Order: sequence, then structure tokens, then C-alpha cells
Amino acid sequence: MSARVDTIRAWAARLADLPDRNDHPDDASLLGIMAGALYCLEKADQLGYQDARGTGPKLDHLAKEFRKTLRRIGKGDPPPQPWHAGFYFMSALVRLSPLLHRLGLNSMVEQSRIHVREDVNWFKHSEEQHPLSPMFTTWDEALNVTRDVHDALVSRLRSSS
Repeated sequence: MSARVDTIRAWAARLADLPDRNDHPDDASLLGIMAGALYCLEKADQLGYQDARGTGPKLDHLAKEFRKTLRRIGKGDPPPQPWHAGFYFMSALVRLSPLLHRLGLNSMVEQSRIHVREDVNWFKHSEEQHPLSPMFTTWDEALNVTRDVHDALVSRLRSSS
């Protein structure tokens, strides 16, 4: 098990042990989104996600890889490891971005937060997105943002109603 996975699991365990605030129903939604982000980060690490996205194969190679992925999914087989790892990493960012906003952490002074928001907006809105262009968010930045979100959730859930 990697140091990343140890950290991710420790954050999950800590959040799971915090008391419920029944008079704040949106807390459950925030925890659910965070659970998804942590799970995706753990899976991305286990599948060997690399920061070098956008520096690898060209479009013709990627088109073949995506067709192979679709064939495997169509047969009920798991997708190829590189695609699967990238899927989980991007899925984590898509969950972390709204948590930044909903927890009041969307200040644009922190570079890691800026990168997460830019990558998620690029993923959602750019016609020429995945994965020919490099992403801004690195593993270290994703973990920094996750730590910030974790800490804000801990603070929120420990506060009195």
C-alpha cells in the first residue's frame, strides 16, 4: 500500500468517526461527495495514475485506445488500466471542485485550488479536452486540495449546531 493510500484512508476514517449534525441535512451530501472523491483517489493510485497526462500518445493512438476501452466495456470486461486510472483521478477532481465551493474554499489564491477548478471546467466545457492537453492538477495538488476539504469538513462537523 502506498503512502497516498494510507493518507486517503486516514482521512476517510477520521471523517467517518465525526458526530452527525442532524439539524444540518446538507452535511450528509458533503460527506457523500467526499467519500466519492477519496475512493476515486485511492483507486487512481492503485491503478497507477501518472501526472504526465497530455505528454504521451497522439490522437490516432488515443482513438484506438478509446475504441479498445469501449469494446472491453461492451463485453463486460474492465477497461484498460491507463484509461481506468485517469477516469478515477478526473472523477476525484470533479467531486473536489464543488466541495471547494460549498465549503467556502473557492478562494483563487491557492494554486492547487485554481488548478482543480480549471481542470474541471476544462473537462466540462472544452471541445478539445481529454487527454491531448496536459492537466494542471498534479497528484500533490490533488492531495493538497483533498486535505483542505477534509480539514474544512472536520471543522464544520465539529462545530455546534
